[in-house]
Amino acid sequence: MHFVGYLCIRPRAGKREVSTLSLSIETHDWLPGTWCLDWVSRSENDPLIDLLSSSQAWISDSFDSTWGWPGLIFDHAWAVDIQRRVGAANGFVLIGIGCSTVNRLAILGVTQPTPQLPGFAPMGQIGLSRACQKHREVPLGHSILGWEVIMVDRMTGFSESLIENSQLLDEESAVSLCAQQNAHPQNGCWPWFPFALLSCPSLSEEVVAEIR
Repeated sequence: MHFVGYLCIRPRAGKREVSTLSLSIETHDWLPGTWCLDWVSRSENDPLIDLLSSSQAWISDSFDSTWGWPGLIFDHAWAVDIQRRVGAANGFVLIGIGCSTVNRLAILGVTQPTPQLPGFAPMGQIGLSRACQKHREVPLGHSILGWEVIMVDRMTGFSESLIENSQLLDEESAVSLCAQQNAHPQNGCWPWFPFALLSCPSLSEEVVAEIR
């Protein structure tokens, strides 16, 4: 299995019926996120802004080194630190992410930036694309909580989810469901991939038991 990285996630307000655990940016808040960046405009009414303070400039400063657009974390120690300092008290859960070694290259191909067009700014490489550039083994102490089928795009990485009834799948079911979706693609749709959601050493046994 290829180790992708980490996400700090929580169900977005108004989406409480969805699974506690999902990689989908459409249903879950991510910490950090683009709203943490000094150079990204954000609405004063965004409830996530309340999480930021002058003491958290280190989040923006760490962009592109320890985390990538729009919120994938590369480094375990940094992931544990932001969860401890900001995430835990605000309802976020830290999870690891894995995918098959075969799918790593396919995901890299899907998420590569498009060539720069005349008159347009170059498109940056999203975190998921960077995370799939070279193989990483799953770190010790991480175990599989379940699998999720996610639409992968070039802008966010983890887009729509096919999770049903708020339940993660076993690997065989996720691979089968993914194959069914990709066998009948709709116009303009991005491909689907199965991802493993992993517990992290920083998760207490009580939290792991509750998730399972």
